[in-house]
Amino acid sequence: MDTPIRKLLLRSKNFNPNREMLLPFLMDNNLNFLEEERNFIKQIYKDALKDSGLNDAQKELKAESYYSENYNNK
Repeated sequence: MDTPIRKLLLRSKNFNPNREMLLPFLMDNNLNFLEEERNFIKQIYKDALKDSGLNDAQKELKAESYYSENYNNK
């Protein structure tokens, strides 16, 4: 499974010879990494609801609620 942390590690390999650029890269892309993590967690939650009988909009609302309650401000 292609997780956000795996993607980050693969991207960071590009900075191996140029390590002083890794920290600015991470800082510049912080919001992108957080968004990828958010979408990943929500997708796992929606996948867990596949047999629940809910429509896609309801699954999205439940996933957003789950993420907000468990991962925001941590």
